[in-house]
Amino acid sequence: LHAWGSVAPVPDALDLAMVRRAIRDEQKLALDYRDEYARATERTIRPVALIYYSQTANIVAWCELRQAIRNFRADRVEHCELAEDFFRGEGEKLRSLWIQGWSSPPM
Repeated sequence: LHAWGSVAPVPDALDLAMVRRAIRDEQKLALDYRDEYARATERTIRPVALIYYSQTANIVAWCELRQAIRNFRADRVEHCELAEDFFRGEGEKLRSLWIQGWSSPPM
């Protein structure tokens, strides 16, 4: 297997190994995040997937603030830590919800 193109830089404020562990353990993450307009927010998320693109990695997660599946660019995370809460038994349901969104028209 060989991927062509550039490789996404490692994010400064985010340990991707911790994100992968949180996905496996179904443990919530607490993020300090800046959106595309540089607005700062604090989010508690339930991570369900980590996607690697050539420019950045994205965390796919259930956002407790927005009550919906959202994507969080790793390079926009300013701080991340494991939360004490878990979402055990919900990961597959949330991944299914995410996958359904690939073909469902937006509401």
